[in-house]
Amino acid sequence: MRRYLWIFSATLSWASFMNVVRKKLPLVDDATNTAQWDEWYEMDIVAPIAKLRIKWTWNDQGWGNKQGAIRVLLMRDGQVLATQAIGGIAEHESTDNSETIQEGDLIDNSTCGDTLKFQYFIGGGGGHTLYIENAKVSVYSTSR
Repeated sequence: MRRYLWIFSATLSWASFMNVVRKKLPLVDDATNTAQWDEWYEMDIVAPIAKLRIKWTWNDQGWGNKQGAIRVLLMRDGQVLATQAIGGIAEHESTDNSETIQEGDLIDNSTCGDTLKFQYFIGGGGGHTLYIENAKVSVYSTSR
């Protein structure tokens, strides 16, 4: 019985140090074919990241080549520390997506005062459009 109480106590203690910040990201309805990454949303983090979860609905122009993409950058003092692609390539039809990041450079290198910068890529060559809606990000952090 004592062992089970210790496990419960340790779990409760770890959970009590978990902090979550939730943000709704702006709608994207963009047909600017720049063949480069466009700025979407930026947020400062207040503690090292333990987990990042993002949910969104998206699609491209509905025909032709598929090029739409999302990524998140971990920034410190204007320098990129890590880059993480999110969700692959946008489909022609609207799809609901979610992705959770719990390991890798984005998690390992994060610390208090860093910035997460979300970007999207529409495509190049003309005729591309990217629609992103209902995007929400949850950043889980601990005091590690």
